[in-house]
This record gives sequence, structure tokens and C-alpha cells, in this order.
Amino acid sequence: MKRLLALIYTATMTTNLFAGTTDTVVERTGHGLVHVTADTYKGIGYGVGYAYAEDNRCLLAYRIAQVNGRLAEQVGADKIEKILAESHSMSSQRMDALFRTYYDTKAIREGFNKEPKAVRDLAEGYVEGANHYLDTHKLAACERVNFTGKVTVDDIYRLWVAAAGLAGAEFVGPFLAITEPNAAKTKTSAVTQNSFAAATVAERPIGSNALAIGREGLAEGGPLHLYNPHFPWGGIQRTYIVHARIPGELDVMGPMLGGFPLPVSGFNQTMAWGLTFSNTQRLTLMEIKPQAKDPTHYLVDGKMHKITTKTLAIKVKGEAKPRKVNVQMTKEGPVLLASTLGIPDGGTFIVTDVNRNNTRLVSQWLDVAKAKDVQQVKASLDAIRGVPWSYTTAVDAKGDILFGEISAVPNIPADVYQNCGNTSSAANMQAMFDAITLDGARSACYPKGTLAAELLPSVIRADYLGNSNNNFEIPNAQVQLAASTKAFGPSKVPLQLRPSLALKMIEGRLAGTDNLGAAKFTAKSLKQLFDDKRNYAAELLAADIAALCKATPSVKLEGNSVDISAVCSALTAWDRKNALTSRGAHVFGGLWVALQDQGITTEQLLATPPAFDKPLATPSPGLTTDAKVRDAVLTALARVAKALQSAGIAPDAAWGDVHFVTDANNKKIRHTGRPC
Repeated sequence: MKRLLALIYTATMTTNLFAGTTDTVVERTGHGLVHVTADTYKGIGYGVGYAYAEDNRCLLAYRIAQVNGRLAEQVGADKIEKILAESHSMSSQRMDALFRTYYDTKAIREGFNKEPKAVRDLAEGYVEGANHYLDTHKLAACERVNFTGKVTVDDIYRLWVAAAGLAGAEFVGPFLAITEPNAAKTKTSAVTQNSFAAATVAERPIGSNALAIGREGLAEGGPLHLYNPHFPWGGIQRTYIVHARIPGELDVMGPMLGGFPLPVSGFNQTMAWGLTFSNTQRLTLMEIKPQAKDPTHYLVDGKMHKITTKTLAIKVKGEAKPRKVNVQMTKEGPVLLASTLGIPDGGTFIVTDVNRNNTRLVSQWLDVAKAKDVQQVKASLDAIRGVPWSYTTAVDAKGDILFGEISAVPNIPADVYQNCGNTSSAANMQAMFDAITLDGARSACYPKGTLAAELLPSVIRADYLGNSNNNFEIPNAQVQLAASTKAFGPSKVPLQLRPSLALKMIEGRLAGTDNLGAAKFTAKSLKQLFDDKRNYAAELLAADIAALCKATPSVKLEGNSVDISAVCSALTAWDRKNALTSRGAHVFGGLWVALQDQGITTEQLLATPPAFDKPLATPSPGLTTDAKVRDAVLTALARVAKALQSAGIAPDAAWGDVHFVTDANNKKIRHTGRPC
């Protein structure tokens, strides 16, 4: 029976969402936010799919083409495409080969067939809703990628599992053994952001902030949850807000990922939760030794295993014949060559990814969305372990709060790391790719599923818990969680500046020493903290940098003298914030980028860097006395001065005048976010 749909466009929510016999209602509030009410999960999927296609059909078309390996037939060959908005790039035909081999439709379908019926109903409804919108509207062609047929359930399943691979295929894809046997050598064969491969997970350009305030941290009012996701402004993973309601069964609102039927974080009547990107390593590289006489084979436990070269015919726009692209695979996973990371003769590896066929994530977030308190949230996370790449922070109406790294973590016991981690390339791969490397010649060294719930760190308290993409170890100044496996990354990691500032702001508010009124939190004071736009690096360093700058107003740069006195004056007068009206903030922002380009770290700049055991006392203000670092600061200031002069931007310009995006009408929208 054809599903009935009612669309209501109002400035505010209506009291009666149902209209006649209609079983799915999509309502738009004044800012275009989507509210879907239905009597079944299939109805929820239907309404969300319809609304998302209405708002984002071209994004959805692009992602469906991408996860099915069908981009090149629409964009052409050798087009450099980003895997996601903030991730690596690859040529179109190689990306097609990646998605066709990394994800297997049959395995994905079998996985979702084992999930609860509600998950399958959400997928089927989403497909019906998206197709209904596309079938009933006369639509102009998308700018680059269009739908090539009706949306299918397999499309949505692949899209969901690809989202789980945000910390897997999206990072490792460009470095896999993917080749074009007949292609001429070209710089566009595979492209990555140069600094990305060597970056640790904590330095990658994705993240979020989450803070839960429980009953013991409140001055008045109810428990509070602040969620500040740092997902991209564009592309399929940009935040999209949805309210989904099945009377008596489900009532949740929050941000979702593109193509998903439900929020992945948000709130219901009695609980709120948020996600922050985790530092845990979801990938494990298994080093293998191709045989000298036959490089297509390698040994595991003394027995021959085969490296299979799968040849794919990739259709390409404007070309009569498909291009042949080869992908090297094993039964345990795809092959990665160290040479793609710039390490000649550095070894051959099998990529094992705990999220490669993670079909549990939708069931996980649906279950959390229905939880009434943080105890139920934790029980759900423990049981399903379907969260693919994030920590979870939650608070309930009783004032209990939860923080945990309860997610899909590869099960590799400590003795396996000890016995299997001394491979010839382990140190290189850890340094270059931030990836754990184990001995692939022994079956006992391979990860065995996901880590058990009792080994996943978490804590429930009643004062506060938070995370800003720091390691999970310090969610509260009085708490130190312990790691049970090296997959969680390095232990006793000092806080970076963003989580360090967050911790100090929370503690200052609890003590009432931040000039925002009586001690502890209210909704108003939490908003004031969030809106304060403090630049902690500037608070620590800008005064000394301005003094250094003032003492050396002219700097030699590439053989020429550069006058830096104007940027010195701007730094001196700057209020150390990134508010729209802050003047000179862009000078410090440019300085920070220029220093990173020179390889100068935050720790090198600080006279007293952060210490793990002193999260509130460190770092302390002051620029290092190291002459080389101070010279690098002056060189960076000269680059900033020269760049601003070339661009015609005044050093004392307001932040909002130089930091903005433009809308579809080319109108500037000033915003306060600091560049990452």
C-alpha cells in the first residue's frame, strides 16, 4: 500500500501532528528544521528520507554514487575527489575501486539482516521517502553527480557502513595497493593532503566538544548538556537536525549524518547525549612478507596465503571503454604498501578494520535514543558496541552523567601486542601513519572481533564530565581512566589546548572564580562560557610574542626586510578572543598556521608545556626562551605581514570582516569559529 505523507510548513510546532488517515507527517519549523511523526519506524524513515532528499538531493546522489563506486562515470577520469569534506583525496576512478572492494554488498546485507527489524524498516522507509520526493518533483540536474536510478536499500546500507568507516577506509584509502596497469604516469593518480598521513588522530581535522553537568555541578535548574559538533559545513556529513517521533515509542531530536534516518546524538524527554571523535585506533596493520619466488603469496602459520589482484572495469565519463583498475586484496583485508606513504621498500601490510562491516551503528543509536537514563545508555553501549569512532557523553534528568569510550575497538590483548608488535616496520608505520602494526605471519596476532565491554573505559558521576577530542583519560580534573589495550593510543597524554581550556573553564565556574556570578552552573552561565570566544593559545603566548615582535620590528625574509611593526601593534591591542568584533585575531591565526608550516609544535612554543598529572596547573603563560623557536616566530610574523599586505587586509581588521562564508546569494556570513 502506498504510504501517505502530509507536509506542514509552519513557524512553530502544531499541537496535533496527524491529519486524517495520514501515517507520516513532516513538519517544518520557522528555520526549516524537520520534525517527523509516524506510527511506525518505516514511517519515520519515510519522512526523514523525503525531507533529506528535498533539502540535500545532490549531496545524497553524490554519496550514493561514491559508496557504489560510480563517480568516474559521471565526473570523468582523474578528477581529484575528496573522500569526505575534511578527508583525503583520490582520483575518481581509484576511489571507485576503493569503495567497490573495501565494502561488500553481500556481507553488508547479511549483517543488516541480523539487526532488529526496526533498523531494516528505517532503511526501507528512507528509500521509499527519498524516491517519492524524486518521483513527484520536476528537478533540475545536479551540478556534478545525479541519481542514475531509484535509491535502493543496498544504497542506504552501503552509505551507513561507509559512515562507520570514517576512521578506516576514509583515512587509509589513498594508501592501498590500487593501480591502473595501463595508465600513463600522472600526478593525479592518487593525491592526499601532505601532512595528513603523518598526523595523529588527535591532529586530524575533525572533532567536537561535549560537556555534561550533573546535579552536583548545578547552582539552579536541571542538568545540562553542551554539544558542539565540529562536523563539516558542507558535504554529506554536514550536520542536519531532525526530530523523530513515534507516540509512546520514540521521541528524539538532534543532529544526524547524511543518509541516516535518526539523530546520532541529541536528546529525548529524559536524557541527552553527544559524540566526540575518539583517538582510538580502529585500524590494525598486519605486516606480511610476500614470497621472493612468488610475490602473490605470503605465509601465515607456515601455510601459503594468496594476495589476489582484483581487476575492476571502471566506467568513465567520455570514454568508450572502461578503465581497468587493479586492487590487491587478501581474505583478511586490503593490501597497503609502505611505498605509498613515502617509505621505499618499507613493507607490505594487510589492513584490518574493526568497522569494515559495522552494521550495528544504526541499531546502536536507535537504542540510545530510546534510553531513559545514563544507566540505560551505558547498558546499550556495552551490549551492542556499535559506536564506530567516538566517545559518548550523556546526562539524564536525575542529574547522573556518563562519559565512556564504549565503542567498536579491535580486540587485541596486551600479550598479543607484546609478542606480535616487534615487526621490522612497526616503528616506521607508527610514526608515519599512527597505526599499530602486528605480525601478519601468525594467525594468533590478528584482532579477534571487538573488545569486551568490561575492558572499555567509562565513568558515571554527578558533577561534570566532558571531552574535547583529548584522550579519554581525563574527562574530569579528579578522574583518570586507565587503558586496557594499546588500541586506545598512547597513555598519560597531556591535554591539548582546547580540552585544557575547557577543563579550566569548568573548574572556574564550579568555584565561581570566573566573574560570572555565584559558583556552579546555570543554563545562562553555561551559554556565557560557550559564547566567550577565548583563544587560549593567545592567552598563554600573545603577550610575549608581541613583546618579541616589538623588540624586532624588521625581519629578514627570503633576502628582504619585512616591517612587522603593524602586526606587532595589532597583536598588542587584540583582546585575545575570536569574537566578531575582535581586532587582530587573524594575525595570531595566521601566525599559528605559519608556525605549523615550519614544523613548530605547541609544546615547543610554551615555556611550561602541559603535564598529564597537572591538568589544571599547566601549561603556564610564557613563550619559550629557545632562540631557534623565537626566530621561527619572527619569521612566521614576517610571512603574515607580507601575506596581509598582498591581500590588502589591515592587521587590525575585525575578525568577522575577514572570517566568513558566503551563502547561495554570495552574501557574507560572518562567524566566530577559529580555523582548524
